[in-house]
Amino acid sequence: MGRNEIKRFLSHLADKQNVAAAARRQALNALISLYNPERLAVCH
Repeated sequence: MGRNEIKRFLSHLADKQNVAAAARRQALNALISLYNPERLAVCH
């Protein structure tokens, strides 16, 4: 999933699913963690 797909996904959540900003941020953070697992290593 690239940058454009992520933008479309988050826009879809906002426009079509009426998802709140906090939930969209949570979805974005989940994707960041998925694609950047070394960030999670700092938390442990």
